[in-house]
Amino acid sequence: MPHGATATSPPVCFGLLTPGIKMFASGPGTLHVQVIARGFLGGLSVLDGGTVTVGPGWSPTIDFGTLLSQLNAPLGSKSIQIQLTAAGNVQVDDIYIDPFLSR
Repeated sequence: MPHGATATSPPVCFGLLTPGIKMFASGPGTLHVQVIARGFLGGLSVLDGGTVTVGPGWSPTIDFGTLLSQLNAPLGSKSIQIQLTAAGNVQVDDIYIDPFLSR
């Protein structure tokens, strides 16, 4: 992803027992993460996951929590989308929704 580019995943299954997401990334640069959930009545919730610094080699990112999206799940949200925005030239691979938050 070149500097300033944004990529949004297709909707992925999600539930109350899905506490976090992570991915592999390579830089150099930073990666801003947002989690988007649509409620049963069409309402939109956006969780600002924060920004992570990406090093020059491939490595896993920190776990990004999905608490806001979990709170929306009882209202009918069954899927989320991950939106990534790059600052610098960042490569991303293997977005993983971690059902156990790497316990």
